[in-house]
Amino acid sequence: MTDEISLWERDQRLVLNELKRNTQNIELLRKDIGDMRVDFAMMKIKSSLLGLVAGSIPVVVAIVIKLMNN
Repeated sequence: MTDEISLWERDQRLVLNELKRNTQNIELLRKDIGDMRVDFAMMKIKSSLLGLVAGSIPVVVAIVIKLMNN
């Protein structure tokens, strides 16, 4: 009976240690995902601004050409 208890205590410690380790890994993953969301949002803003600039170039060129023809 004592051997069974000591085996159970050992297994219990192993399971608890694995649960703690998994909890730590999950927290690290959550942090990484949060960081990726911020990076993704920043990239969306940058691409929107670059799109605005790139889209305005033909408009500016057309205005300049029109003003030169007058």
